[in-house]
Amino acid sequence: MPLSPIDAHRLWAPTYDVTPNPLLDLELRALSAKLAPWTYNRVADLACGTGRWMSFAASKGARVFGVDLCRPMLERAAAKSALSARLVHATADSSALASASFDLVLCSFALGFFPDPAVLIYEMHRLAVPGGRVVLSDMHPTALAAGWKRTFRTEDALHEISHTPYSESHLLDVAAAAGLLLSRTYSFFFGLPERATFRRIGKLHLYEAAAGLPAVWAAIWRKPSP
Repeated sequence: MPLSPIDAHRLWAPTYDVTPNPLLDLELRALSAKLAPWTYNRVADLACGTGRWMSFAASKGARVFGVDLCRPMLERAAAKSALSARLVHATADSSALASASFDLVLCSFALGFFPDPAVLIYEMHRLAVPGGRVVLSDMHPTALAAGWKRTFRTEDALHEISHTPYSESHLLDVAAAAGLLLSRTYSFFFGLPERATFRRIGKLHLYEAAAGLPAVWAAIWRKPSP
């Protein structure tokens, strides 16, 4: 039986940062390129986990803040000196961060864990400054429809995480209703950098089939100025 998102991430936290993951590698590589040149001074990462995107933003000189409901994941993030005082234990759709305070608000690989994506997207709209960017990424709907699962491995077992798939059209409708202006959507495919990750985890035999489907979906919106 699939684990709930919170139970799964409690179990995954000790190895999340150290286990090679081609999906995470692809998303950071491809999406960071779409956010260049980096002009974001204040960044909010909702469902921040161990602070993967927070660390990237901090390396670019941004002041970063992260929100997550899973304490073990936050503890891993807090062990990173640049992040330790910038973390909030809360649900991503009720972050308690100040309204209209962030140049960039993002949520990475957590969308499918929300029973209703509208509450997350409206929260992201609330946090963004006028003219700021709102970014979502997740496993691609096409990959999920083809049978891909959200899984991770511990020492003794492979675990599946419960999630809700959403169509691109539904997400775009929700974001438009929230008042966000779409800049662009993206479909990212595995490339040669991720092929090396498949090799490291002993799954090179799966690469060719995986590379034939879009693996990561992402969208970038702008919050309109008054």
